[in-house]
Amino acid sequence: VTQSLDTEPATMVLNDSTAEVFAGCNTGTAPYTVDGTTIEFGVLALTRMACEDVAMQLEATVTEMLQGTVEYDIEGTKLTIFQGTDGLTFTSN
Repeated sequence: VTQSLDTEPATMVLNDSTAEVFAGCNTGTAPYTVDGTTIEFGVLALTRMACEDVAMQLEATVTEMLQGTVEYDIEGTKLTIFQGTDGLTFTSN
C-alpha cells in the first residue's frame, strides 16, 4: 500500500470472490465482484482490536475505500482503487 503513515502497511488479497484484508490494525473479509472497470465490495467484516492512533487512522482510510462500488486501475504490479478523487494503491509482491 502507498502510505505516509509510520505503521505496518495495509494489505488485500483478492481470492475468487472474497477479499482478505489487513486494514492497518484488524483483519477481515468482504465479498466482491468485478465488472469492467469497477469492483463492488460487500460488507467488510473486521476483527475489533484497538491499536495505536496511526494504525487506526490507516484502518479508517482503508475501510472507507473498500465500501460499495469503486473504480480501479491496474498498472504493472499496482492496483489502485478510487472513491471519487481519493485513491488507495496496493502493490503486488
